[in-house]
Amino acid sequence: MLDEIKEQYSTKYRRSLEEDLQSDYHGKLQRLFTMIVQARRDDEHAPVDASAVDADVEAFYQAAKGLGSDEEAFMRLLCSRSRKHLAAVAARYPELKDGKELDDVLKRELGGDLEDACRFLLLGAMRMGKVVAKLVHRSLKGFGSDMRLLTAVVAMHHDTSAMRDAIFEYEDKYGKAMIAAVKGDTSGNLEKALISLCHLE
Repeated sequence: MLDEIKEQYSTKYRRSLEEDLQSDYHGKLQRLFTMIVQARRDDEHAPVDASAVDADVEAFYQAAKGLGSDEEAFMRLLCSRSRKHLAAVAARYPELKDGKELDDVLKRELGGDLEDACRFLLLGAMRMGKVVAKLVHRSLKGFGSDMRLLTAVVAMHHDTSAMRDAIFEYEDKYGKAMIAAVKGDTSGNLEKALISLCHLE
């Protein structure tokens, strides 16, 4: 998926996505985005290895230990491990580290945009449906809807379990059915296409 996005970006804009990210961002956030677009994440279809999970629990713990966190280690782990593996690490972390949640560790040790991005990566591995619901809500929030964001999110996740989970997550968090929210901010063929892609009717 990411390789296809990079190829389409290069075709449309005549420059690489990685180069544009490097020119638009700086410091640790630039490094994180570079890691992401390099698409070196472990095979998502590989079985989760319990010993590797425990090893990464310790790796996250060590990255947060002492004065000053090892932000490079956080980024490397979050960008290179499969989502299934990261979800297992997040579930295992409180079992091995006195009930502490990995998300709370990232929140405590990081800050600003880097914290938001790293926690987003972890949340996406744990509960992608929650991420999709949040992005749909963001696209519909405020005066004027962000149709590009809404269309991109729906198109990317329409045929996944994340979209099914997002429907429940959306109503639970925002107190409104996602179908009603989408219908309220779209019309015509776009509304029909989005509703159809979401399998909401």
